[in-house]
Amino acid sequence: MRLEIAGFQSQISGLDHQVAAVESQVVLQTDRDQELLYLCSKLTDLEDRSRRNNICFLGFPEGIEGTDILSYLRDTLPKLADITFDPPLEFQRAHRLGLKRQNGQDRPRPIIACFLRHGQVRQLLQLSRRQGPLRLGPLEIHLSADFSKETADRRRGFLSFRPRLRHLDVKFGLFEPARMWITKNGESRTFYDPEDLKSFLEGLHDPTQSMESTTQPPQDTQNQTRGMGKSEIALDTDGRPTTDPQTRGRDLERRKVLLYLRSKLTDLEDRSRRNNIRFLGFPEGIEGTDILSYLRDTLPKLADITFDPPLEFQRAHRLGLKRQNGQDRPRPIIACFLRHGQVRQLLQLSRRQGPLRLGPLEIHLSADFSKETADRRRGFLSFRPRLRHLDVKFGLFEPARMWITKNGESRTFYDPEDLKSFLEGLHDPTQSMESTTQPPQDTQNQTRGMGKSEIALDTDGRPTTDPQTRGRDLERLTKSFDDWGQVLQAVAMHTQLPDRDKSRSPLKP
Repeated sequence: MRLEIAGFQSQISGLDHQVAAVESQVVLQTDRDQELLYLCSKLTDLEDRSRRNNICFLGFPEGIEGTDILSYLRDTLPKLADITFDPPLEFQRAHRLGLKRQNGQDRPRPIIACFLRHGQVRQLLQLSRRQGPLRLGPLEIHLSADFSKETADRRRGFLSFRPRLRHLDVKFGLFEPARMWITKNGESRTFYDPEDLKSFLEGLHDPTQSMESTTQPPQDTQNQTRGMGKSEIALDTDGRPTTDPQTRGRDLERRKVLLYLRSKLTDLEDRSRRNNIRFLGFPEGIEGTDILSYLRDTLPKLADITFDPPLEFQRAHRLGLKRQNGQDRPRPIIACFLRHGQVRQLLQLSRRQGPLRLGPLEIHLSADFSKETADRRRGFLSFRPRLRHLDVKFGLFEPARMWITKNGESRTFYDPEDLKSFLEGLHDPTQSMESTTQPPQDTQNQTRGMGKSEIALDTDGRPTTDPQTRGRDLERLTKSFDDWGQVLQAVAMHTQLPDRDKSRSPLKP
């Protein structure tokens, strides 16, 4: 009897270990699903932002633009909108969408145009919303904003509920990029997903259910990660990671895609911010009600520069909530310039002279970076006192690259952790720059300089649990990708993300 009890206890102990292993794998899969969800959302947002200066025109007959579509739009749009644009219309590029129709009787292809100035885009779209289709002689031209495929699908999903909302006497409005606002009986709510709106409308059929009671849909794991396709790690039937070499190879390929996407997203975000400058030091309210006019008048005096052509901005605003106490530090102003050359001109002046002065004001200028890049830059800057103490010359270059030189030997770092390891090695008098230039070529050090990512691997290819080595394998895993097309192919093959609609390809800046 005792032997049988001991055997049962041993089996129970083994089962406990298996359950713990399964639970750890479930947590790991959930984390990776959430990371994929974040990356897909971030990528969609960046794509929508890159399309904000685009307008789609539907109704222009095929061939009416001749051989110069930019000149045609420049001459035609002021007549179409009955607006005198000041300054005149300027475009980055424009073209028809899709392949040329073989039959002249087919519906003409849309024209998509990328405007130089965002204000003119808003002006035309607002006019189209007020008046509907614009008329030019016998032509009826429809104007619409340009969105990514994912956002366009969500907008179509919301618009499909319009008849039902009118039938239920619910007031509603669709806002950019894809946000549905509704109000009923004085209670309002905003939706970001058509499925949530569908669940809400089904709840309205219950007379005992109010807006308040249906505000929060069920928060289950499936709904939080719907649309994400397959999980990142394949499991056997017992919940353990599979040992099948083909399946393990697919898992590694998925991790390559995930890590590359993380790096690519940071790079895209940094590129989208290249025309931005942050200004710190302008007192609250000094800009009045027109911040663009204030900056246009003030910056030439601040920099003592006559800009030719004159300064133009896409947009500008204060960062954060308005301070309640007037004695608090004023919020920064972030401005998006129209021309990148003027951004470089101001930032170079600030680097040479330091803070710029305008009367009693001391204004600090800085470039605008993504959070990931800004964190890496702060990490590098924290080593400045130590570098000066060690008599090491250094420089921080954009976006986040630290160059140092000592005793005539130079080296460049892309990760603050690598710089930290290098400085620790300098305490050894027998160790020179040359001897610390190449760290040991193991799994942890092969990817130095890429910053932290979400997944790191041990030498056997499994996710590491060492917090110091997490996220060190990005460069090693992504060297096999020669171009962005291979990444998209891998995504479609292994993560089953939705295929893009090639007819809606964005206009790249």
